[in-house]
Amino acid sequence: MNEYIGKKLKCRACGTEQTVFYMGPGRKYPECEICSESLGPYRKRSQKDVEAGSQRVIKKAKKISAEKNIPFGEAKEQALRELKKESLLKREPKIKAFGEEKTASEWIQDPRCPYTSKNTLYSRLRALNWDPEKAIKTPLFPRKRRPGL
Repeated sequence: MNEYIGKKLKCRACGTEQTVFYMGPGRKYPECEICSESLGPYRKRSQKDVEAGSQRVIKKAKKISAEKNIPFGEAKEQALRELKKESLLKREPKIKAFGEEKTASEWIQDPRCPYTSKNTLYSRLRALNWDPEKAIKTPLFPRKRRPGL
């Protein structure tokens, strides 16, 4: 339950702490009395996190630049794309079917999958509770048109 009485919240902009007496479910965070900014929660990346991410990109870019003999600027762009793709694949859950374990992106590229949308696969697995083999093999059903259209 989200209700609370007398909770102190800190303003993002001016840093003043203010006491909020009631905040129920579905209500927005109140505004600061001084600067009118939201008093809601936020996560700020620390300088250490930012520097660590930059060092990973630079290290990968140097490696790509040396291997493919391309300028550092192009290698940096390519490194950013690769790191972004890697982080997205880490978040994507594995689906086990036909004795193999792949992500949804990999399954829709498989020749046994007759459609090209991850959303179709996810909806069949989660909302319809199909087993993975059936969800992957079953083609899309054509929609029936109403007569006269």
